Amino acid sequence: MAETLDDSTPEPLCYLCRRNRESDLENDEPSYAGFWQDLCSECRFDQHVLAWASWTEWEELLGGNLHYLKGRIDSAPYSDGPPRYESDEMDELWRLQAYGLLVVYCGVRDAFGPEYSDERKIWHQFRQRPWMEFMIPTLHEKIHIDKINQLVDELLVREDIVTTVFSEYDEYPHLPADVHLKAVAPFTQLIDAFVKDEKLKDMTYYFRTSSGPIPHVIMQTRDVRKRHEIKKCPWETQMEFPMASVNEVSEYITMGVDEDYKYKMKAAMYQRVLCVQMAVKEWDSTVDLQALLEGLCDKVGMRKVFSLDDMERLVVKPGQKVWSYHVDEGGEE
Repeated sequence: MAETLDDSTPEPLCYLCRRNRESDLENDEPSYAGFWQDLCSECRFDQHVLAWASWTEWEELLGGNLHYLKGRIDSAPYSDGPPRYESDEMDELWRLQAYGLLVVYCGVRDAFGPEYSDERKIWHQFRQRPWMEFMIPTLHEKIHIDKINQLVDELLVREDIVTTVFSEYDEYPHLPADVHLKAVAPFTQLIDAFVKDEKLKDMTYYFRTSSGPIPHVIMQTRDVRKRHEIKKCPWETQMEFPMASVNEVSEYITMGVDEDYKYKMKAAMYQRVLCVQMAVKEWDSTVDLQALLEGLCDKVGMRKVFSLDDMERLVVKPGQKVWSYHVDEGGEE
């Protein structure tokens, strides 16, 4: 019998582990279209971890985050999976990166219901206030520390939002549960103050919050069996934000106290970043947090010293990083 040629399409094998790189996809899930398409999802995740850990410059983190937002990298140290933002939200987040701000979490105003669940046999209602968390480097030569402090001050005094700021890689004293302080110095600054009291006057790395002692609720749900009961049913808290107490920094935050995180994103540690958490105060507020933040950056005189075009030049490959970065001293190219 004459030998016949096998014209079947070969399996798309991962070039590292030699497994079918699409076997872990759900039937309705599109194939990955970003960097490292010749890797399976597990090997690609491992390479993502190595890439983020290898970036020691803040510009590299901004470039990596830009690729993440654009779907070219499908995981980040501060996210469990691909980003879920609308195109207009993406544009606003990219513009904030020009100031050097790295937005790690962002929740938009959302509400739905009451709607009926056939599976649970209940009426369900949901609502969420807009909220955001971003990091800003305090040791970068292109971002003046005075401008950072002015930006933070502007956020803390606003009455239409709630803001909390703390140093991501500093440790803070643990307070008694019944004590609520709006400003707490980190341990290193308190120790230095014994030598020179002037140290306490610099509040850059203080834990600071405009929140009261009661946590600020940003996500709520309620469920009833009969629709007409929905308005009488109390809301159940699903998420609180931002942190209302300095104790939460050491108890719940995954950065700073998590030694492993320091190796996942070294550039943030080297830059002694501030973490800024903010949320709108009222449920019916129309405040656009991204637009507000961009406007305050301009107000305090922060410059767009990071070019999005240069962020695009961050080339990410397995086992290799190539970075080309340059910005004129005058600002954006």
